[in-house]
Amino acid sequence: MMRPINATRNARAAICQSSIGARAGRRHLSLLHPPKFTNEKFLDYSIGSPGRASLQRALKQLKSQMPVQIPITVDGTKLQSNDFQSQANPSNHKESVAQYACASPDQVNSAIDAALKAKPAWEALPFEDRAAIFLRASELIAGKYRSEIVASTMLGQGKNIWQAEIEAPSETVDFFRYYVQEAWKLYSYQPTEQPDGNWNKMEYRPLEGFVYSIAPFNFTALGATLIGPAALFGNVVIWKPSAYAMHSAFLIHQILLEAGLPKDVIQFLPGDAEQITDTVLARPEFAAVSFIGSTQVFKGIQKKIGDGVGKGIYNSYPRVIGETGGKNWGVVHSSADVKNAAFQTIRGAFEYQGQKCSACSRVYVAESVWPEFKNR
Repeated sequence: MMRPINATRNARAAICQSSIGARAGRRHLSLLHPPKFTNEKFLDYSIGSPGRASLQRALKQLKSQMPVQIPITVDGTKLQSNDFQSQANPSNHKESVAQYACASPDQVNSAIDAALKAKPAWEALPFEDRAAIFLRASELIAGKYRSEIVASTMLGQGKNIWQAEIEAPSETVDFFRYYVQEAWKLYSYQPTEQPDGNWNKMEYRPLEGFVYSIAPFNFTALGATLIGPAALFGNVVIWKPSAYAMHSAFLIHQILLEAGLPKDVIQFLPGDAEQITDTVLARPEFAAVSFIGSTQVFKGIQKKIGDGVGKGIYNSYPRVIGETGGKNWGVVHSSADVKNAAFQTIRGAFEYQGQKCSACSRVYVAESVWPEFKNR
C-alpha cells in the first residue's frame, strides 16, 4: 500500500518506528540487515563419518519410539480425539512410524479461532523479530536436529540417505534463510521520488484473515516452504500436513516452536484432508490457500473457493496459490557425452521412484545422437 506522510523533520523518526508495528516504548537504534544468504552444505554420510554415526543413532532412537504419538494441540492444550490414523513406513507397511489424531470440524474451527486471536500480536511484531525465529529454526535444523529430520524422512517417506539429506534439512534451511533475505529486500523497496512536502512509503500488510497451507508427501522441505513465507510476513497459518509425511512435518513444527514461534501462529492440524478443507473453506476469514499436490485435487479446491466467492462467504477475495503436476525436462545436445547423458536421464527420471516435480518427464535429444542415446 502506498500512502503519503506529511511530517516535520523532528517527527519522522517516531513515524518510522510506529508504522512498522513496533511495541510501545521500544527504541530502534539500528536498521536491520539480515545475514547474507548462503546455501546449506550437504553433510558427509560416508562409512565411518561422524554424520553417518549420528544418523544411525537417530534411526535407532526413532525406531525405539515408533509409533510416535502426534496430538491435536490448540492454544497449548492437547485435544481429545476418537479418530486416529497411522503413517506407515513405505518400505514396510506393517511398521507404523507415527500415529496421529484426526481433527474434527469443531477442532478445526477451534484452531482457526486460536490463530485469529494470535494474529494481532504476531502481525504487530517487528519484522526482525519474526525473521529471527526462522533464522533460529534454520540453525536448529542444520545442527541440533539434522539427523532426526533425515531419519524421519527416510523412515516415514521412503527416501535413501542422499535423497533425504539434500531436501529435508538442507533445502528447508535454504528456504528459511532465503525468505528472510527476500522479505527484507521487499520491505526495503521504497519510492525514490518524493513530492515536495510529502514522504511516500510502501507498506506490505498481512492478509485480513488466515492462510491455509496444504503440504505434499514427497518433500519435507515443501511443508516448510508453504508455511514459512506466509508466517514471516505476519500471517497466521492453518497447516494441513500430508498423511504420508506426518512425522517429519510434526518435527518441523516442534522446531519452530522451540525457535520462539508463538504457539498459535501456525496451527498444525493432522486429519482427513477433505474434511479439514471443507471446514476451512466455509470460514469467512479464509484469505488464501497455498497448495502443492495433484492437479485434480487443486482443481477441486479452486472450484470450492470459486463457489464460496460466488456465495459471498468470504470477508476478502481469497488468494489461490498452487503448484501441481510439475514436468521436468532434459536436453541432450549433439556435443554431449551420450553414455553419461543416458545414465543421468534415467537417474533423473527414477530417483525416488520419480515421485517429484523435478523428475525428468521428457527429454529432447539431438537427432544426430538419438540412435546411440536410444540404444544406451
